[in-house]
Amino acid sequence: MASSQATLGLIDHFSTLADPRQAWKVVYPLTEIMLAILVATLAGADDFVEIEACGNENLRFLRGFPAWRRHPQPRRAERSRQRA
Repeated sequence: MASSQATLGLIDHFSTLADPRQAWKVVYPLTEIMLAILVATLAGADDFVEIEACGNENLRFLRGFPAWRRHPQPRRAERSRQRA
């Protein structure tokens, strides 16, 4: 697994990005999304469906990164309530 120092550096780079999303629609922090996209792309994912599948299959690995440990994955019902 990546060392803490390398992981923090990567997360720090992602944290400098502006998040254009509406705050009330945000389920996951932008840093988590960017990390999942990076990992999935390196694993060969070509589209958002494959990125989501890769993230779900590798959730245990992703939880090893500090940015992912802080936010539990919301269940589908919770996401529906957040949208309402």
